[in-house]
Amino acid sequence: MESEKKLSNKIDGSELQPGDHIYSWRKLKTYAHHGIFVGEDKVIHFTSSKADSGYSSTATVSKNVSKKKPCTKCGYDGKAGVIETCLDCFLKGGELYRYGYNISRRRLMFTRFGTCTSVSCGPVEDTLRRAYDYLKNGYITDYSFLEKNCEDFAVNCKTGLTVPTGADTNTLSGQPCFLRLMEKPYLLAAYPIVRIHEDSKLRKICPKH
Repeated sequence: MESEKKLSNKIDGSELQPGDHIYSWRKLKTYAHHGIFVGEDKVIHFTSSKADSGYSSTATVSKNVSKKKPCTKCGYDGKAGVIETCLDCFLKGGELYRYGYNISRRRLMFTRFGTCTSVSCGPVEDTLRRAYDYLKNGYITDYSFLEKNCEDFAVNCKTGLTVPTGADTNTLSGQPCFLRLMEKPYLLAAYPIVRIHEDSKLRKICPKH
């Protein structure tokens, strides 16, 4: 599998291809921001007024709030929602990583939540179509770190899958799973099993979008 030829997902900007699901770590790698590279130095990503500056389980989108001086390259001024910005605004000084798809269980069990999945992705054309559709019409729901965040958005663009919501599902996406696991140190010994179980559970019950 192509994604398993490298031990790290870190890439150089010259390796980027339209349709790539990319991410960049924030706040000492406590979480990462995710998006879809669409070519010509542009990234479409899903963000809230708080989600891209620090962890918040209750962050919501404030599309009309803007306090940032517009970027001279892409014009991004801090507004939230589904946005298109230059790569520099997406990275915010961080390093560039490519999210892995179709990862074997053997490797998945030793990877961090929020960096890859065992699910296969669809054609690049479908990824770009979904990303631009969400940019034009908005995402399927408001931003929520626990239920619908930037990683879920990017995975949806790549696969057509979406994280189910509601207390009855007992399902979280990759990064919230990792943070919840850190709250229960006694589960760390079983990390490989938990990693595979959560990835499998999440993707099996996700409806196609």
